[in-house]
Amino acid sequence: MRFRLPTFRLVLAAAFTGIVACSPAPAPPGKKPEAASAAAAAPAAPAVDAKRAKIDVATIEIKHDLGSKPVITVYIKNTGTTAASDVAWRANFAVAPPEVMDSSVIEHDKEVPKTPLPAGQTLSFVHDFPSWDPRLDEKLQKHEIAFVAIGEILYKDADGKDHVTNYKWVSGGRFGRKDVEPLKWAPAADGNSGD
Repeated sequence: MRFRLPTFRLVLAAAFTGIVACSPAPAPPGKKPEAASAAAAAPAAPAVDAKRAKIDVATIEIKHDLGSKPVITVYIKNTGTTAASDVAWRANFAVAPPEVMDSSVIEHDKEVPKTPLPAGQTLSFVHDFPSWDPRLDEKLQKHEIAFVAIGEILYKDADGKDHVTNYKWVSGGRFGRKDVEPLKWAPAADGNSGD
């Protein structure tokens, strides 16, 4: 497989100041050199963005086999360029109609451990349902209920600024849901935000 090189080549990076200097690469075939030069003159992002941690849900997995209790694993990832500190993650799981699940189920005042999360790294949370009523499978198959993963992630960026990510994802388990394949998850229409 071949990959195309980006329009700019990194020639110098001053890691401590967040300053990056780029030089234009040769214009790709079929493009005028002026287009590459114009792109090079585009304003750079503010320096604070260069130090920004950004945590989101990366993926959610579910094991939902016939005759066994479901197991859900949520992975969050720092997609930012610096470490996040004081990461506090509150996660809740339910089998219910997604429209009745909202952030009120999150125990916002409950103390949770805080941990750092380096740039590019992930954390995971595994939830085993303590018991499983096989009659729930019939309701899942009819799309009357869904698996719902809902939570909040609190953290600080490199400047010490507080951030929060709220998430709400749904799955139909092995049956799927409208627009969600079996054993896959998708963000719900509501309950997802972050700064």
